[in-house]
Amino acid sequence: MAETPTYCSVETVAHELDCSVSTVREYVKQGKLPQPIKCGALVRWRWDDIDRWMQGSLNAKPIDPILEAAHGT
Repeated sequence: MAETPTYCSVETVAHELDCSVSTVREYVKQGKLPQPIKCGALVRWRWDDIDRWMQGSLNAKPIDPILEAAHGT
């Protein structure tokens, strides 16, 4: 069993959310995703923050405007 990482890259976040890197960056700008930690040139998210966000998003409104329109919200 693989160990859960403490920190993850934008590519890992995008993979986990099944979206593009640019979508992750846009969601951060819009405040829809937690802010990353910047360490020099590196940008990383705490895995626990992303995991909690995903768990909380299970019952949240869709963040995609197309999904919102499809659901009539």
